Amino acid sequence: MHDILLPSRRRTRLRNARRYPDEAAFLARLPLLGDRVPLRPYWRRRPVRPARLWRQMLRSSPIFGGLAQRFLRDTSGGDAFGDLGNSAMSAARDGATTARCAADDAITRGKKWQANLRDSPSVRAGAQRTRQAAIAATLAGQRMRGMMDAARARRAAKRTAAAAGERAPKGNVERQKLGRDVGKRGRKRSRGSRRSAMFIGVAIGAMLMYWFDSMSGRRRRALVRDRFAHIAHIFSRQIPDRLERRGRFLRGVARGLRHDATSLLPNGDRPAVDDETLVDRVRSEVLRGHGIKAGEIHLDAYAGVVTLRGQLQYPDQIRRLIEDTSRTEGVRQVRSYLHLPGTLAPNKAEIYELQRDPRGSTG
Repeated sequence: MHDILLPSRRRTRLRNARRYPDEAAFLARLPLLGDRVPLRPYWRRRPVRPARLWRQMLRSSPIFGGLAQRFLRDTSGGDAFGDLGNSAMSAARDGATTARCAADDAITRGKKWQANLRDSPSVRAGAQRTRQAAIAATLAGQRMRGMMDAARARRAAKRTAAAAGERAPKGNVERQKLGRDVGKRGRKRSRGSRRSAMFIGVAIGAMLMYWFDSMSGRRRRALVRDRFAHIAHIFSRQIPDRLERRGRFLRGVARGLRHDATSLLPNGDRPAVDDETLVDRVRSEVLRGHGIKAGEIHLDAYAGVVTLRGQLQYPDQIRRLIEDTSRTEGVRQVRSYLHLPGTLAPNKAEIYELQRDPRGSTG
């Protein structure tokens, strides 16, 4: 596991991941640790085979790696104990063959000695002892061969029963049928609990090894703390600020839509505009279009009635200003007290005429 997580070079970690594929697929599914696995999306899609995972973990372990290489075959799924049993049976078979050859050789020599030295009692006794030893060795070899054949037959029966989905017959068949369901459930439960405990232990060990490493553990813990602080900052600061900005934007959009909707209504159905807004609208739309400064014309508005006061140079300029003001949205009536230079305003001119000719007003 450390061969995939700890090397600093990505090429080394990728080579180790290809060497132990099931271990890489398991580590890629772990949080935080999975970032160290190169090509993590590929390994997360690859299935994890528990039967090969623990073998690869033992093989890649710096403590048990050498011992595991002696008893485990390649990642194709061989059984270490089956290999050990086959090796023992092969050695026993060779020993039996050697013993049988030695016995035959001894019998042949004994016959020769018996033919040459038939009258010698010591030679006859030695030949008899040799014959008995050869017979005993032959019987032992036959017994060992029978044991090996029986073991081979049992293994073949187990493989056949496993392929057929049944267990090899042992003992009472009726008792097996009664306890088969209970045994299956117990085996499945115990196997699942062992696998889950193994996965949990491996995950906890890998996380502790990753976070409390003597060389890079402090930096990794600091990175984890910074990441959690960044997440807390996002939820406490950035998200509320974004929501507030989005709310202001939506309120502005709503006001714009309301304004567009009211502009489509007739003048009688439109809501009344307040006086200050109406004065600002006339100044920005009318006076600025005519090039008139704000101090030359005095504007006043009350209940949609706009009053214009001041003097202009030309009569056409006064007429166009009154017409443009009346066409402004929200203006219901225009009262003009504009006049030319050297003349009085209309309201002042009426008062002046009345003061000069009081009889005309009474008549």
